[in-house]
Amino acid sequence: MTDASKIGDLLATGENLLTQAYRRGYRDGVASAKARIVSSLSALDEADVAETSPQESVTAPKNGGAQSPHGTVRPIVMRILSEHPGSTVAETQSYAAQMNAEVSPLSIGGELRRLKGKFYHQRVRRWYLTEDGKREAAGIARQAAPAASHNSNQGELYEAPLAASASE
Repeated sequence: MTDASKIGDLLATGENLLTQAYRRGYRDGVASAKARIVSSLSALDEADVAETSPQESVTAPKNGGAQSPHGTVRPIVMRILSEHPGSTVAETQSYAAQMNAEVSPLSIGGELRRLKGKFYHQRVRRWYLTEDGKREAAGIARQAAPAASHNSNQGELYEAPLAASASE
């Protein structure tokens, strides 16, 4: 037998052994992972699982505090930039904390960056409302405080009389 054929046989044998070892390792790894998952699930206290309702969050918000209700941040940011145009992110966060302590400072910066170009624009690290932002802020302000002079039955006394029908 020549050296080349011996090397070919050794390579084929080595490849076969490597494939078998890989399959064994994969199979053993999957079995080990399944065993760890089952043991960690069985370690849970059933009372803890029963007490947690589906609506409760199992994990706390990333900032460690309570999460503010959905839709709270945008009206606050728009009000701040209406009253204090040209505020920095830090100033906006400070004003927001004074207005509503539940709002996370991180959510203020996120709101500004997410809607940059649509409702907000930035010039030299200072934030302003765009024209669309000003319209949105005005709409939010109208919803928050309806006009005091509005009377629901105003105009009923002065309605135009119906036109007489042809049968009269």
